[in-house]
Amino acid sequence: MPKATAEHNPNPNPNPYPNPNPDPDQVLFFPEARGARGAHVARLCAELEAARRTLDVAMFTLTHDGLADALLAQHRRGCRVRVLTDGRQAKCTGADAQRLREAGIAVRLDSSFYAFHHKFAIVDGRTLLNGSFNWTAQAASGNHESVVIFRGAGELTASFTAQFERMWSLFAPAAASTPAASG
Repeated sequence: MPKATAEHNPNPNPNPYPNPNPDPDQVLFFPEARGARGAHVARLCAELEAARRTLDVAMFTLTHDGLADALLAQHRRGCRVRVLTDGRQAKCTGADAQRLREAGIAVRLDSSFYAFHHKFAIVDGRTLLNGSFNWTAQAASGNHESVVIFRGAGELTASFTAQFERMWSLFAPAAASTPAASG
């Protein structure tokens, strides 16, 4: 097998964020072993940073500044970032929803009586991050949580994408009432 060089690259579309795991899917368990603290969050950030077009996030609680910063960085790079989150959780101490919204990221809240308990992200419509993991420091460092990264599950990812689109429409802000519209 030829060695990969600048002249011969076996991958015609190299990813600037290569996956260190050759398997298409991967599971991350929290809390991490003492010596590995932070590696799983860094893996999640790398998945988010690999987005080139879209990032859709449905998250019950979003207070982890490192993950929120990864969304902000992608937004600044021109990636379309959309976030759905629970209305009550968006008001808790340390919540990042307002910071994301103020930076220009589209954020919609479920302010219904019921909990918006989803915890998933879709990267470029191809990679799905899904599990019990809320994007919080507590989830990363103390809770017993999991995230599965699905890279080769097209139908599964398409189902989550369709659900995200349904919820995105459901939680659209009500149209502002104007004198002409209400007359």
